[in-house]
Amino acid sequence: MLYANGVRYYIEMFWSNGNFNGKYSGKEITDKAVEKFSITARLSQLASKQAKDIVKSQRKKSKRQKCMPRFRNIAVNLDNRFFTLSKFNGSFDWGLRFSSGIPKIVVPFNNAKHSLKFINDGWKLSNSI
Repeated sequence: MLYANGVRYYIEMFWSNGNFNGKYSGKEITDKAVEKFSITARLSQLASKQAKDIVKSQRKKSKRQKCMPRFRNIAVNLDNRFFTLSKFNGSFDWGLRFSSGIPKIVVPFNNAKHSLKFINDGWKLSNSI
């Protein structure tokens, strides 16, 4: 919930400042959410990036269609700063380990038939989920 509040805070800040440019926020802006919501700097940067992308989506609309976006469906796009994906010891193929600002959890899982097809064809796994 703290992450969602951080994204909403940034959406409101960017919208009220009329900040629709493509530049991502600097440290002075991301530090505000760290203090206000007691989240890590990495999580604040991620919330700021997601909020900036949401606000930027309004840039191409006409003035009559523009309205401040709402962040209702909470979905987080985690990059490789928040997890590690590695081979898992035991009866599972992979282990997804979360860290850095979110609860430290290990999620073991096996390859699916569909994913094995791509891995065998030389595809590489993404560094974001």
